[in-house]
Amino acid sequence: MHPGIMDRGLFNGQMEMRARALFIGHRLDLRAFEHAQRLATGPLVVSVGASGCAVLFRYGVVVLFGLDAVEQMNFMAGIEALVIEPFGKAETEEIDLGSDAERAEGVEQARLYLRDFSLPRLQLVASVLAKSAVLTRYENNIADSFDHI
Repeated sequence: MHPGIMDRGLFNGQMEMRARALFIGHRLDLRAFEHAQRLATGPLVVSVGASGCAVLFRYGVVVLFGLDAVEQMNFMAGIEALVIEPFGKAETEEIDLGSDAERAEGVEQARLYLRDFSLPRLQLVASVLAKSAVLTRYENNIADSFDHI
């Protein structure tokens, strides 16, 4: 594991976890996190729950790592007021992650293996998941428009 992650108590040494992206609205007002304990910026990463984290994007996506269902619900309820023009239903993308320094990084049997759960790697995974959720929503909107035509 990346020393920085261990120092922050993230993931409690877990070697597997789920990443979940939620496209929840047109924008997120991230100014509320200016004075919060941030783990990283560009994109913004904050600690959530007992040992998880969230990556937040201004364009309305939140990516959660290592959270149980209750932690996820509590975090999402806590940021509800920061969502500008929320959607009725969030678009989601999920992937299972594994950490294995001995294995080549990449997808194997529907799981993405990373050398470690370092913040730069998680930020990259979050960015890809976030963009996938946005594209899925736009594709669905276009398909709905064609159906109406």
